[in-house]
Amino acid sequence: PGTTNARARGRGSRGAGSNARAIHVLRSIAPERSSTGARPPSPGRRTRRFASLGRPTSGKMSRSPEDARRAAEIERMVAEFSSPSVPEITADALMAEMLDAGTGNKPYVLVDVRTADERAVSSIPGSVSSAEYESDFDAKYCDERVVAYCTIGYRSGKYVEKLIEEKGVDAYNLRGSVLAWTHAGGELVDGGGSGAPTTRVHTFGKKWALARSGYDSVWFNVPVVSYVNNLLFKRR
Repeated sequence: PGTTNARARGRGSRGAGSNARAIHVLRSIAPERSSTGARPPSPGRRTRRFASLGRPTSGKMSRSPEDARRAAEIERMVAEFSSPSVPEITADALMAEMLDAGTGNKPYVLVDVRTADERAVSSIPGSVSSAEYESDFDAKYCDERVVAYCTIGYRSGKYVEKLIEEKGVDAYNLRGSVLAWTHAGGELVDGGGSGAPTTRVHTFGKKWALARSGYDSVWFNVPVVSYVNNLLFKRR
């Protein structure tokens, strides 16, 4: 109860062959609102600079039992691949950073390391693709702090590790990435060019359809080999 599944044929937005894939949408009821607590970052990670920012002032959200289950599953999955050597920032801390414009903190750029098809569904406002970031690195971004994200944090964690090792960038992985962002009540915008607010979020597959109630989880029928090739040849 409270969720429905809908399927429609994919429209050719981005990526070859996208008009031949099925689109899956998992729609949820709207979230309730009140107070909640978020799990703090793991001890030993380089997140101290964000610790004093507090929580977003835009309102706090309660968790239904189902949302609590989803959040716990996200954290369980993150714990399986998370590395103490990769600096992290939580969704709550990032939202507070974005809201607190008068802190004088060093600027940062929010980098979305997902594929074009994923970003076409939605993205976090103000983010740029990893390709855009890399092409403009010397001209625009070489002195800026980076917060990277993907679906749950695995790809963005690898990306952050690479930035630190190869370029010495002051970079952080968004813990739980866009899924955690939805559980913090974060805004998403349409990635198709309009920039309009949306509740749709690409979760890559049903296993990762763990967005908070009120957000619509979307994924495509993409062959596993396509994703593996993308990781091997485009995201190294």
